[in-house]
Parts: sequence; C-alpha cells; structure tokens
Amino acid sequence: GIPKVHVLKNRLLEIVPWCKIDAINEMFIGEHAERLLNGNPDYVIDCIDDVTTKAELISYCIKNNIPVITSMGAGGKADPTKIRIGTLHDCVKDPLASKMKWKLKKTHNINIENVPCIFSVEKPSINLLPLDEEQSENPEEFGTVDNFRIRVMPVLGTS
Repeated sequence: GIPKVHVLKNRLLEIVPWCKIDAINEMFIGEHAERLLNGNPDYVIDCIDDVTTKAELISYCIKNNIPVITSMGAGGKADPTKIRIGTLHDCVKDPLASKMKWKLKKTHNINIENVPCIFSVEKPSINLLPLDEEQSENPEEFGTVDNFRIRVMPVLGTS
C-alpha cells in the first residue's frame, strides 16, 4: 500500500494546490524531533497510532510553539457525520483519546485543553481481536516496528 503520509499529502494538494507539504515518512522518535521538525513548520498534522510516540510529538510541538493538530482513533467507526474538530479535552468515546489525555497530563505536563484535535464522537462498533495464544506468550515478537504491537481490528464487522 501507499503510506498514509503520502495519501494525505496528495489529498491535501487536491484541495489546496498552493500549499507546500513536507510529507516525512519516518518513524517519529522524540530524540529526533528537532531534525524532523526543523525549518519552522506552519503546522504539524499528527496521525500517529502509538500513544507514546504520539505524546512525544504533541508535547514537542506544544513546548516549542509549533502549531499541531492531532487525530484520534478512527478504527471501528464508520459515520463521517460524527467527526468533530475541537480540543483533546472535548474528545469522548475514544479509547486512544483517553490514553492520550492521561499520557499528556501525567508524563508531559500538557494542558489537553490546548491540544487541537480531530475526532469522532461515534462509539467504536467493534473491538480489536484478542491476541492468540502464541502472540500472548511473546507479544514483542509480533510487531513490525519497535515499540508498536500488532493487533487486528475486524474489517466491516467481521470477527
């Protein structure tokens, strides 16, 4: 497939063709933040799925006065009329947002009322499939990238 950073860039250029977009398809690591976010970006769009990495990016942007907007979980949601733009504080019915609120407040000392957010108020209609016996014994061996774990969400309501 095509990395989502490139899909988003292409879509945004269809909407605002005069916009300059630096789509960086690289794993964000807090210690590389200065290099990845150099050049005084006008805006950072966060679409990271991992809580720790997402929190590092948001925290760096807020603390360095770089405008950022974060997206919350879309998995298991299907109703585009439920999408909202607000702050992370406004985001409800979203397991990723709940984890992000805690992480940003407790480990990064970030006021979540200052974090712009795109989210859905729709409650997820399905859950992640549980790890099977082999995965449960060694979950660290089933990630494709360090610090990420593989979980499967049923597609279109299948189980």
